[in-house]
Amino acid sequence: MLSATGKSWEIRKRAGSDFFAENSDLPPLMAQLLHNRSYTDREVIQTVLSDSDPPHDPFWLSGMEDAVNRILRAVNDKETVCVYADYDADGVCGAAVLISALQALGARSRHYFPNRVSEGYGLNEEAVRSIRDLGADVLISTDCGANAVQEVDLAADLGLDVIVTDHHEVSEELPRAAAAINPRNPGEPYPFPDLAGVGVAYKLAEALLLETDSTAIDGESLLDFVALGTVADVVPLRGENRLLVREGIKRLNNSPRPGMRALIQAAGLEVGSVTSRDLAFRLGPRLNAAGRMREAGIALDLLLSDEIGVATDQARVLNELNRERQLATESVLDAALHSADDGELILVNGDDWPLGVLGLVAGRLVERTGRPAFVSSAEAGEIRGSARGPEGFDLLQLLRSASSILKKHGGHKRAAGFSLDPERLEEFHRSLRTFWQDLDQPPEPSVMLVADCRLQVESISWDTLSLQSALEPYGQGFPEPVFVTSGLTLGQFRRVGDNQIHLKLAFRDLPESVSPIWFRMGMVADKLASGTRYDVAYKLGSSTYRGETRIDMLVEDMRIAN
Repeated sequence: MLSATGKSWEIRKRAGSDFFAENSDLPPLMAQLLHNRSYTDREVIQTVLSDSDPPHDPFWLSGMEDAVNRILRAVNDKETVCVYADYDADGVCGAAVLISALQALGARSRHYFPNRVSEGYGLNEEAVRSIRDLGADVLISTDCGANAVQEVDLAADLGLDVIVTDHHEVSEELPRAAAAINPRNPGEPYPFPDLAGVGVAYKLAEALLLETDSTAIDGESLLDFVALGTVADVVPLRGENRLLVREGIKRLNNSPRPGMRALIQAAGLEVGSVTSRDLAFRLGPRLNAAGRMREAGIALDLLLSDEIGVATDQARVLNELNRERQLATESVLDAALHSADDGELILVNGDDWPLGVLGLVAGRLVERTGRPAFVSSAEAGEIRGSARGPEGFDLLQLLRSASSILKKHGGHKRAAGFSLDPERLEEFHRSLRTFWQDLDQPPEPSVMLVADCRLQVESISWDTLSLQSALEPYGQGFPEPVFVTSGLTLGQFRRVGDNQIHLKLAFRDLPESVSPIWFRMGMVADKLASGTRYDVAYKLGSSTYRGETRIDMLVEDMRIAN
């Protein structure tokens, strides 16, 4: 049965009795949630729950020793080191990690963020020349550089040593850098390939601090940056990433630095109760808003601020930029929905859509349709775009099929970027459609809601929320639990928020301590009817308003009950 959003539902089957017997020391719901996330081995489950799996040695990463030696030589010789970072939250947090470590070592450091509009993603030759002209001797990239072969060659010709730290797929050959540190490099022995860009930057910082036995800074104090950048970049929260994020969230809640405290407060959150969901939906978007709408350095200044008054003003600016980002996203999404055709690929282009929201719009289109989405805009004589894809589909294979048409492309399997000349846009779209049609088994466009299990009304409780919290952090690869409660009778409901994009609900069966809301789905109000019984799919959370703490029922979907 289709739902109010048109999604099909799949409610996961209960694990076998043998699994529950083997894990009889765990609450059954916790055991089921772990089983649903493919944690079925008893030893692995115990490791996850006990935090007993230590992080990997940073020197296992190829190139790490060369990178450390070159940076320490720069420190000793009073050379200038420039951190070149991507303009998203992952890059900003990576820059914060590296600059903090470099300053602790006494290095002469500076930073550089490319402008999203005038320069685009990654290293570019003009920036390399400018950085060298300003006196830098070493350039350390973070969250970019994996495919910057020509730019690194230019830097070498100019006498600028480049140390690449990145986590993106390598398209062709490795750049001939002084060191190229990337867990996804071909033949890389490092046992965990899924670090975020900030995770790789942290490994370099960790190695530097270990090599120097520095007491000027505690390496683990940088984990708040790592947690925020890792969750914001939507990398899998498995293996080493889980440990880094969990420890970073503890830092955020127990002893936040001034910049983080100001960011938390600006997002309407309370120190001590920040969760992985807050990193993903409240803090990360505010950092991203700087690079999307203006300049990423604004976000970096906040993170590194050591005075709460200054940080509070900086966080207020990020709030304003985030509001601009939200309005722009809704505007472009509406235009994209009107211009998209009914093909199996979504290929849309606008003349003046802000570049900073194209990826967000592409992601929202995938959520609604289950189809790969390529969203682009003309800017300064060039077409630039972002692509997003559904689970299990490799966007990069599509972009590689059209690489001869593109000027630049790169990214991940589910999130990528590209640029091309305007006159080749139609050719690019034709190429993508042809490749898609020639696939042996093109994936069927579908939008599926996968729920963990059913909950009775009495189980929508603080006990369930506490059990859920014990499995934090949640994110890509370890998703937040989705529950289904059947036969809830809808009471009053109304559209709320700016432009009435959200839907505030009341169910007659729920206690007053439960507060249901359906974010970004005000448009389905006309499909609902008071007094009707619905099956409701939702996530659980909590919030405090005017001194009253409630359980939040964060609705994901609804369908008429049988």
